[in-house]
Amino acid sequence: MASRLRLKDLQLLLALEQTGSLRAAAEVLNVTQPALTKALREIEGAFNTTFFTRSQRGVTPTLQGRVVTRGARIMLQTLDSTHREIADVRQRFTSVRLGMPPFVAHGHFPGLMKVFLQSDPPVSARVVEGAVHDLLERLVSGDLDALITPYVGAPVPESACRLVYEPLLECRYVAIVSNQHRFARTSVVDLRELVTDRWIMPSDQSLLRKSLHTAFQLAGVTPPTPVVEVDDPISHINLVAAGIGIGCVATSSICSTGASTVSVLRTRPEIPKTTVAFIFRADDHSDKLELIKNLVSDYFSKTRT
Repeated sequence: MASRLRLKDLQLLLALEQTGSLRAAAEVLNVTQPALTKALREIEGAFNTTFFTRSQRGVTPTLQGRVVTRGARIMLQTLDSTHREIADVRQRFTSVRLGMPPFVAHGHFPGLMKVFLQSDPPVSARVVEGAVHDLLERLVSGDLDALITPYVGAPVPESACRLVYEPLLECRYVAIVSNQHRFARTSVVDLRELVTDRWIMPSDQSLLRKSLHTAFQLAGVTPPTPVVEVDDPISHINLVAAGIGIGCVATSSICSTGASTVSVLRTRPEIPKTTVAFIFRADDHSDKLELIKNLVSDYFSKTRT
């Protein structure tokens, strides 16, 4: 199979997936449409399957087509990553592409980066912050090497890509108020007493928002509608400090920002915890991933203690 496929065949598959059109893909690749059609027929013949269904509206990947385009994307991105790694080797660096939500990046990445730089060889990192679902999709597509994030299930159920989930630590969430709030100096507050306050919450699909909603439901009340939705924990803390409303963040965000302008509330019931994990593709057996996994595991084991 390796002798029959070429890099331009992988580019062809991705161009068809992205454009959904033989004509548009031919323009992107700067070839004629008959030449592209012939090449696609040869690729499908090599695998003895159909990767795209044709219709008057264009081309649509089959289930096998989604699998092969994912593989093509990973191979091309691996080639690009290898090119960068060769440049890093000249400077004695190992490079890694990591995805994490903002609260992990703010609370843990500075300490983790110190560990990376003390490694031999030292590790350089490209960090992508974002929502968990988006990060999982980028991991599956090969755009990232690994994630440090809570896990919410496979983003592409029909994908042939299996993800490995290795727990690192439990993440605790807390409610926060400004130092002028009426409950700022109260040790424990029933959530039912806060339901009529203004609230600042992360976006509706975030794990923190779901944990907060669960806490309100356990308290027997309907979760309030936020006056502001914001995912970045620093913006969240700043809004709370300005007296805009009550917020909820990971405890690591409070520690990393040293926020003395807000007060932490212990709520009854408590906001459910989530587990942060190191997540990677099961088919990635590279020495680089093994190195990163060990460094991350060592860092978080010391953080827990």
